Amino acid sequence: MTDSLDSSASETGYKAPKLLSRLGGGDGWTRAGMIGLPVVAAAFAAVALWPGGSLGSRQLLGFVLLGVSIAFGVYAAWRELQLRAVRAQLDDERVLSSAYSNRVRDLSALVSTARTINGVLELDEALQVLLDEALGVFQGSQGSIMLLDGAGFLQTVCAVGNERAHSARMKIGESVAGHVALTREPLLLTGRANPERFKQLVERDSPIESAMCVPLLHRNQLLGVLNVNAGERRAFSEHDLQLLTVFAGHAAIAIANARVFEGERDRLAELAELNRVKSELISSISHDLRTPLAALRQSVVALGRLLGTAEGGSEIVESMTDSLTRLSETVDRLLSEAGAQRDARAAASALTNLADTARKVTLEYDTGGAGVVEVDAPSTCVVGGDSGLLEQVLWNLLDNAFRFGKAPIRIEVRHDEDHGIVSVIDRGPGIAPGDRERIFDRYSEAGGDRSGMGLGLSIVHGIVSALGGRVWADDAEGGGAVFSVALPLMDHKLKREVGA
Repeated sequence: MTDSLDSSASETGYKAPKLLSRLGGGDGWTRAGMIGLPVVAAAFAAVALWPGGSLGSRQLLGFVLLGVSIAFGVYAAWRELQLRAVRAQLDDERVLSSAYSNRVRDLSALVSTARTINGVLELDEALQVLLDEALGVFQGSQGSIMLLDGAGFLQTVCAVGNERAHSARMKIGESVAGHVALTREPLLLTGRANPERFKQLVERDSPIESAMCVPLLHRNQLLGVLNVNAGERRAFSEHDLQLLTVFAGHAAIAIANARVFEGERDRLAELAELNRVKSELISSISHDLRTPLAALRQSVVALGRLLGTAEGGSEIVESMTDSLTRLSETVDRLLSEAGAQRDARAAASALTNLADTARKVTLEYDTGGAGVVEVDAPSTCVVGGDSGLLEQVLWNLLDNAFRFGKAPIRIEVRHDEDHGIVSVIDRGPGIAPGDRERIFDRYSEAGGDRSGMGLGLSIVHGIVSALGGRVWADDAEGGGAVFSVALPLMDHKLKREVGA
């Protein structure tokens, strides 16, 4: 039994101590005493039988001493056999315990390695970590990972210690790696590989005395192979091959996960690019629609003035106004669905002269030259944010003012120490205090008798929040409502650069 356990322990790299020889040297005097005492007793018996005393007494004493000697010798031999059995059992237990300890150590190393490699999602990084961990756990000097490419060839994607392996590419069935890929069975090589068994065997600069090659299988699908070559004075065993096979199972999972992550990342990048193109297209179309809508709105206002109290005139003007309102809401909806809020996050680093933006929007909105929108702005007020998005904010605020307020409409631009502030002021009925926060929610408007989708102010809130600012509503002095937007003010140097 000891020999089999020594063999099992040696597979884990453990050499059993020679306990019997150590114990035997220490108990030599005990065994000498056990053997010597019967000899002495026999000597005494011989003396007692020597001629010179009474024959009866000498014979009796001799027989007694001889019996005692024989009994003691039998007892000593029995105890010696018992002791040897206990020692052998103790040696077996120690060897077995050492074998178990080494296996627990190997499994702990595999668990630690699995945690490490499963935490890496980048494919190239995951492959390098896998190979480094394999060489570290199995004390290898060289190694490589070969993966199947789209053409069905094994391609080396990661290698350590063998420069030739970096560009290796082979068919399934060729050489050692191709043989393992074909059979999907782990392989332990001791000494030189047999060229008759392995076709197209790759020549090496220095021979490898011990090597392992295992398939990388994930859900019964071959991903590639893992090669590990032993270092100096290191010979792999069947136990090492079993452990490397378990390691390869974790490695295949990590490679599959990294590929899935890589594919999802590429897919998300493509979707993000498509979404960006879509957003730019819809934003451009919507912006182009703003100017003709504003012109139509002014024309309807002028038409209403011309018709005056003519019969049916007010109904026509009201119908045209409702149609324009629905068209404006459609534009708002397109901008919202295009992801204007996400675009705003990306554009938060841009710089815009808020005063120039206010003047530009006023000119575009008041296309008829009727002066329905007034602007009061300094020459420069530089804030953080994309100019196109800030124009959209002002367009929506002006649309809201014309729909629910009354002329004249005024835009004011000012700034404090930290923020640039633009306000749109109308002379309408104002907004009830309880509605001043709710009106910025999607599909919500102040007053139950007003029709519409309620997207304009929610888009304003989303863009401004994404740019790091805030928007709020309040009562205007002298009556009406005022909607204000505050955005981070840039420093004076940046203001001079943009103003120039």
